[in-house]
Amino acid sequence: MLQLKKRLQLDQWGRYPSEEVAAVIEPLLAWIDKVSPSASQTYPQPWGTRRHVECAVLQNFLAETFSMDFAELFRGKTEAELEELARSFSFEQCEKRDGLNRKMSEHARIWKKE
Repeated sequence: MLQLKKRLQLDQWGRYPSEEVAAVIEPLLAWIDKVSPSASQTYPQPWGTRRHVECAVLQNFLAETFSMDFAELFRGKTEAELEELARSFSFEQCEKRDGLNRKMSEHARIWKKE
């Protein structure tokens, strides 16, 4: 499932370049910007056309079509196993990423100035 998410850019965070996705998205972006030049100004404006299309098409619609495949990974798990998996997402299990936190804080300060 992680390889699928990576290949098809189903998650905005940690995306990797994909020629497969670009071959589909690039012509769509060009067409949208051609027929609706104001599309790039859609709120939130910093996203531009690309981010709106990627969010709507890849991270929402396409990702949703794999939800049952993802759910199947949990079939046959006991309640205890499911609880253990859920605990792995608890705040206590979070690993603090100082480098990422610093970059996000810096970006937030820059963004606030604009």
